[in-house]
Amino acid sequence: MGIRARIAVLYAAVVLVLVTVGAVGFTVDFGGGLRRSLEATLRARAERIIHDARSRHADDPLAELFAKAVADSGQSLTQLLGPNGAVLVTTEAAGRSPLVTPADAAGTRDRYVQVRLPSRGGQWLLLVTAWPTNHRRLVTGRPLDTLDEAMARARLDAGTAAAIAVLLAAVAGWSITGWALRPVERLRAQAAAIVDSDRSDDLPVPSTNDELAALAITLNALIARWRQALARQRQLVSAASHELRTPLAALHTQLELARRASSAEGALSEALDRALQRSRRLTRLTTDLLTLAETDEGVPPRSGPPQPVEPVIAGVLDDWRARAAADDVLLVLDVETGVTTTVDTDRLRQVLDNLVANAVRFAPDGSLVEVSIDTTDALLRLRVADSGPGFPEGLLPQAFERFTRTASPEGRAAGGAGLGLAIVRAIAEACGGTATATNRAAGGAEVTVVLPLVQR
Repeated sequence: MGIRARIAVLYAAVVLVLVTVGAVGFTVDFGGGLRRSLEATLRARAERIIHDARSRHADDPLAELFAKAVADSGQSLTQLLGPNGAVLVTTEAAGRSPLVTPADAAGTRDRYVQVRLPSRGGQWLLLVTAWPTNHRRLVTGRPLDTLDEAMARARLDAGTAAAIAVLLAAVAGWSITGWALRPVERLRAQAAAIVDSDRSDDLPVPSTNDELAALAITLNALIARWRQALARQRQLVSAASHELRTPLAALHTQLELARRASSAEGALSEALDRALQRSRRLTRLTTDLLTLAETDEGVPPRSGPPQPVEPVIAGVLDDWRARAAADDVLLVLDVETGVTTTVDTDRLRQVLDNLVANAVRFAPDGSLVEVSIDTTDALLRLRVADSGPGFPEGLLPQAFERFTRTASPEGRAAGGAGLGLAIVRAIAEACGGTATATNRAAGGAEVTVVLPLVQR
């Protein structure tokens, strides 16, 4: 059942409850009013009979009773009962049997009695009131069939009105909901058209400053994120294809040269070394892409027992010393001793490997790349600084964005897919830490990664 139908049913149900409560209240109040009107009629009739009897000072009220009661055309009953409950005077319609029991006739207070009279049929309302003299009781009554008929008509009218009200409420709910949802449906259709056609425009935001405008703003933000994700996916596929194609082609060439140069041991060794470098580059790139995919999917980093940090850092620097020495760059390490962490050492090694790779790539000949590790307030602070050109000022805010590249120093191989710092930030944030980049006042770039010592 759609929203429109559900709201129409809800409208009808609410109106049904309200109308039912109102109808019950109306019929109860209407019935009470009729009853009070009938009681007032009986009391007025009794008072008139008593008043006329008093005014004429009749010793025997029989003639007076008949004179007043016969005018009711048989629709009223009148009896005068003695102190013992016996019938003294009665109208022909009332008969000779007492209309009320001795218990109902006893006492001096007025009372209304509802009885069924088989001789007259149906229910009757009787008023028992005191006669002015000789402890007699005057009984006068009228039938309740007119009241029952009026109540039946009132219930029928109330039921008919309730059915009409419920039907009108359902129709009104259906119409009003359709009118209210029409802008939402139009907004949905526009959003579907944008997604299906990959258009670059946004949804129009109404100037009403209401829930519909808020929905349009939210959908625009969602579409913007979808476009960004789609663009990053396309960029990732394009860059990965380019980056994988280049080392694969070079690897194929190196292996082909190795096969041809199998007779020359030196040429073979050189070709295999180059093939090994290409293979390492492919491994590094696939590892970076896998890490980004895991962080995008929210895969939490692994944690384990406390591990010493110094061997991990030293191992990474050992892997880069030969490359740094070839570029006349000196790696300097300053590590606080005895530091342990539960952060996944593979991720820590990946962070440092990317930072050192960038620093060595951009460090000028004869310069230093400084790596320092210290702890403060249960945090592990890893800092890598070089003496290169630093980040271009316009590029610094996007330094950690994916596929962001800077021009390499003159004469130094560029390399890299622009994923290094993006990997660093993704790992840091996944571990609950941060990554920042600045330009040093003395020249060069500095990247600082802060990680919790205990990975939760």
